[in-house]
Amino acid sequence: MRLPLVACVTFLLIQPTNAFEPAAIAQLTSEKSCPDCDLRNAKLSGLDLSNANLTGANLRGADLRKANLTGANLDAADLSNANLSRANLVGADLRKAKLNDTKLNHANLTKANLTDANLNRANLSNADLRDAHFAGASLVRTIIQGTKSCELVCSERCRIQPSQELCLKHCQNSCLTPPDSYQISKQRSIPPTRHHHSSRNQFSRAPEFREGRRYHERDYRDRDRQRGPILQVPLSSRPAPAGFDGESVTDPCSNICTPVPIFFGTNRTRDATTDLVNFGPDRAKSLQLGRAIVTVPKGGRRRGEITRPTWWDLYIRRVPAAGDLAKHFTIWQKGYVLYTNDHDFISAVHAHMREAGDFKDHAFVFVHGYNVPFDAALYRTAQIAYDLGYDDLQSDRVPFGTAFLYSWPSAGDMKGYMYDEDSARQAVDYLGAFIKLILAQSGAKQVHLIAHSMGNVVLLNALQGIAIPEGVALNQVILAAPDVDVAEFEKLSRAVTRIANGVTLYASAKDLAMQAARDVRRGMPRAGDVTEAGPLVVDKVYSIDVSAVSTEVFSIKHSEYADKKELLDDINRLFQKGEEPPHSRNTNFLRQRRGSSEYWRYAD
Repeated sequence: MRLPLVACVTFLLIQPTNAFEPAAIAQLTSEKSCPDCDLRNAKLSGLDLSNANLTGANLRGADLRKANLTGANLDAADLSNANLSRANLVGADLRKAKLNDTKLNHANLTKANLTDANLNRANLSNADLRDAHFAGASLVRTIIQGTKSCELVCSERCRIQPSQELCLKHCQNSCLTPPDSYQISKQRSIPPTRHHHSSRNQFSRAPEFREGRRYHERDYRDRDRQRGPILQVPLSSRPAPAGFDGESVTDPCSNICTPVPIFFGTNRTRDATTDLVNFGPDRAKSLQLGRAIVTVPKGGRRRGEITRPTWWDLYIRRVPAAGDLAKHFTIWQKGYVLYTNDHDFISAVHAHMREAGDFKDHAFVFVHGYNVPFDAALYRTAQIAYDLGYDDLQSDRVPFGTAFLYSWPSAGDMKGYMYDEDSARQAVDYLGAFIKLILAQSGAKQVHLIAHSMGNVVLLNALQGIAIPEGVALNQVILAAPDVDVAEFEKLSRAVTRIANGVTLYASAKDLAMQAARDVRRGMPRAGDVTEAGPLVVDKVYSIDVSAVSTEVFSIKHSEYADKKELLDDINRLFQKGEEPPHSRNTNFLRQRRGSSEYWRYAD
């Protein structure tokens, strides 16, 4: 029987357009593979879909709250209007995915690939977006307040309307484009490199605008040739930081910044390119000695903060990639010296110490922790030296003593924990030789040591069997959130307490490196952890629970140190006066007793 045309149309209109295929869900849950499936409005909340293949799937309006989509392939999938609140999308492939009006609040998108994804009007509030890739993504009217690495979202080649107050308020360094946003060509996208993770070079390049118009392609290429990550381009071709005239060899700063010489040792491999100073994550079989000069701005920063150029600085304000001397930490391009022997290195140290101010007899060695690239380690060492210093009669900042850095071959990658642990163990002998050289020949009478997280593995083992020369004191040893097994720490610390004037353990329940260590050890506490019973207590070690403050002052992967600087003040008193026990130098350190032992806890 032939139906009338009106009846056919009516029949088609009343068919449900949002129904999913039950067989598709059965296939997905059993095989974790359902490419191009119709899963519209499917109820998938809480399901384990890790590494599932959902390429091109239709998931419009699907309920995926708290679903585990770790490593899932959602390439070109349609997730419009879906609910992915608190979903785990670590490492998920979301290239060209449609995420319009999608709820992603509190979702974990660490390492996710959202290249060319459409996130218009999506809710990303309080999402974790660290190391996620947004090259070519569209984020018109996207809600992004409270996100971790919010700057990353705004700094990728995204499109956010300039009139959006939200973007201006919560993403100070957003990428603003004209209201008639266009799709940015991917051909000029420069993927982030593995070895360099400072904020200026994590992102793909973005187009620039002059007087509201797009740069010509030729202008863009010229600009791109000028820019590049510090330590990765030949020194002869890298632009000088703003405010530097290129003539002075001894002081690039004039009156706008302070040069901080950092004498370093490393067993990282160096790029063999001529005139290139680039130490990466690979392991060398020898100790390289050198000196770098880091400039610290005199104003515009808080104590403990490391300021580096943001996307906004680079592409809107047109600050050189090296940084603005008046506003940013920079590595002075003419300040690098690599020494071929101990004698030349020590001669340079002696020359510096003669002009090192009131604390010229003091030196400290900083050993960084897990997930740290070389250039970032230089910045942190300079920040510590500068912030522990003092102002002279002319109100110029004099950094504390002589700053040494030992940089072992960290991968500089969140996924590189096991690689870093192996690298730390293999760096022990090199750090031992470096410390012996400083103790025996630097001329410093007071030597202090600071290690953070996995850097404690290197330091504690390197100090085993070290003899202290006559006339030199191994004064204070600061062990910040040590990522060391408890039993190993108790054993290794005995040798350290015998040769050091004071040993302080800063333990924290909130240290990010400690959280990473617990994650790979099924929650087992480390020496730098704070359990319900308190921090680890070891004979002759001052254990302080600083969970209420933060140990991020030692961390490299975070550009600023919260809002409290108590640890810097405490280290200052320790280094300069050696005041002990902790409550004698800071009344906020409250003495706590646990049986016959005692520890201290910071309290406001």
